[in-house]
Amino acid sequence: MTNVWDVSLADQIAEVKREVAMRRKVYDHQVAVGKMLAADAEARTVRMVAVLQTLERLAEEASRHG
Repeated sequence: MTNVWDVSLADQIAEVKREVAMRRKVYDHQVAVGKMLAADAEARTVRMVAVLQTLERLAEEASRHG
């Protein structure tokens, strides 16, 4: 198993981007079939986008201090 500390920031960002895209697709379907409220889907997606923006900010700061 890969050590979590060995996962690069770039790889973390890429994975969170995939997660956001997957959530949008899955949650849209869940809302359409009545298994999830639209407000819950939006809140969960917004939280993951916040994670993405945090990671991107960290990557930007790391590149500046390089």
